[in-house]
Amino acid sequence: MHSWYWDWGWGWAAALGTILALAVFVLPWFFFLLNLNTLLDRVKRENRAIAPSHVWLNFIPIFNLGWFLYTVGKIRDSVKSEYASRGWPVEDDFGYNVGLVAGILWLASFFLWWVPLIGWAAGIGWLVCWIIYWVKTSDLKNRLTEGEAWNHGSAHRRYSTPGGPFAGPYSTPGAYPPPTPGGHPGAPTGAGPYVPPGPYAQPRPYTQPDPYAQPGPSATGEPVSSNAETEDDRSRRCAACGAGYDSGDKFCRVCGLPLP
Repeated sequence: MHSWYWDWGWGWAAALGTILALAVFVLPWFFFLLNLNTLLDRVKRENRAIAPSHVWLNFIPIFNLGWFLYTVGKIRDSVKSEYASRGWPVEDDFGYNVGLVAGILWLASFFLWWVPLIGWAAGIGWLVCWIIYWVKTSDLKNRLTEGEAWNHGSAHRRYSTPGGPFAGPYSTPGAYPPPTPGGHPGAPTGAGPYVPPGPYAQPRPYTQPDPYAQPGPSATGEPVSSNAETEDDRSRRCAACGAGYDSGDKFCRVCGLPLP
């Protein structure tokens, strides 16, 4: 009876405890290595000092004690080269120091686990440094991901900041090609920068005066010839296209240029 209880009672409990202990360690370790793999995926192939798939060799027992230190150094070199290729300033060591300390404490806890206090202290120190290194590499992964999305998904920003590092040829005010009399690039210099017409601007073609219209009285009571153009009519002409405009217009309704 006692033997059965040990075999089917304590034996199952020990097996279940071992499985749970492995799950507690293996699952976080899996997601940690997945984080490193994703980080290296964000690095251009020519900048990688280690292939992303090689981080999974840290799953091999005993071998991973030395391979972890090798991985930490190669990740530092890969991210540093990626920063240089993107023209980003190097702000820190990319988590290299804390990762190196984590690897050394892991070795110490593995060989000195039987020493009272020292083995436990090394194990706790390894856990703390490992978590910090995980956070730092996750931050690097997110930074490279955001920079990649900015470069590929927001190309229009290259022309939105006057004089910026990504400024295009038309991002500076006054650098647009001079407009033609119809409002398109290519007009003689001096017509001013091209300004697109407003969404509610309607074209207003210029109409010649009617030669058979009867002259009406002027403001002074004197008749005015219908073929004669008043001074006010001549002043209300667009300098670029010659179209007439009203006194309240701010932009030409034909070419869209600002009016005086």
